[in-house]
Amino acid sequence: MIKNWNWSKINQVQKTGLNIYYLITFILMIISVVGIIIKYKKQKEHYGNPTPNFYIGNSSIEGMGVFAAYDIPSNRKIGIGFYERLSSDGKKFGIVDQNFGAYINHCKNSNTYLKKELDIWWVMSARNIFKGEEVTADYWKTPDYIEKPKAAFNELC
Repeated sequence: MIKNWNWSKINQVQKTGLNIYYLITFILMIISVVGIIIKYKKQKEHYGNPTPNFYIGNSSIEGMGVFAAYDIPSNRKIGIGFYERLSSDGKKFGIVDQNFGAYINHCKNSNTYLKKELDIWWVMSARNIFKGEEVTADYWKTPDYIEKPKAAFNELC
């Protein structure tokens, strides 16, 4: 029986199997790349303009403040307010983003809200924010470990 085996056909099957393996691998790579491109486009749509959403400037509220670099539609991520961490004794605390969150001034009638994703608190536009408008937050609506303003401070801005 073994004498009648055509070994060249077995080699062809093995080569064909390898070719199918490489073809499937190539197709999976293409699918991955397409997935990455789609994810990038969705993120770009969500975040809007890839340039920074804000700049730091002199504030009429207090000191320096954050201002919209261009018109920002409602419910968009503007920047990172702070990172939430756990201390060794299990208490939560926040690390304020020094490039953005540290410059947001308090206003009772703020134009933003906070949204938590994993351990990041994003500053989101609560309404349309116009180019040059100061980005504000209501400190009273932040987690307990974030310092609150003194009584009646900037409640009418």
